[in-house]
Amino acid sequence: MTVALDDIVRATVRFALPAASAIENVWHFVIGGTGTATDLDVATAVETFLSYVYETLDILMDDETTLVDVVINTLLFVVDHWETGVYVNTLDEIGAFTPASGGDPMPPGVTAMQRYLSQFPRHEGRKYYAPFTESTNADSLITSSLTDLLSLVAIDILLYEADIPNSNLTLALVNLTPDAELYTIPDHAIHGNRWAYQRRRKLYVGL
Repeated sequence: MTVALDDIVRATVRFALPAASAIENVWHFVIGGTGTATDLDVATAVETFLSYVYETLDILMDDETTLVDVVINTLLFVVDHWETGVYVNTLDEIGAFTPASGGDPMPPGVTAMQRYLSQFPRHEGRKYYAPFTESTNADSLITSSLTDLLSLVAIDILLYEADIPNSNLTLALVNLTPDAELYTIPDHAIHGNRWAYQRRRKLYVGL
């Protein structure tokens, strides 16, 4: 199958933790360029993007974290809401991603949060990264060892554009309550040294 020009692609990254805990990160991309892209080309581009993110952070992530899979499909806007579109592919690995921190993990739900913004004030994406270990925490604040890596992640994400035959793939912020814009392209990112907390899973949003 192929993914069409202007299609929204959703990648759901699932991690498993001890004690039956689970983490999901959901990413959205838009297909640009002049033509369609094959499922394999899209999956390869998504994996490359995700490797920039998680291979950067894995040195500080709890080494008991395992990647379950990455499910990739399209997202369709129908009348006034989004629906899951066609299945694209499933990844069993993300590059050389290998969590490597053997320290005590932070409590479940405690995350490093990064905001992705665009020229439209109400269009914002948030990504909650976890699980990190106690080495990234000092006096209830995130240490520079992690904030420095988050800065590298932001640079990689904002500059990433995968060139695939006749098209390209770029990170997108999907507007869940669409007005004039169904999606926007982020152009800057914000993160600080305070921990965020995210436990409840909402459709397309959060951890």
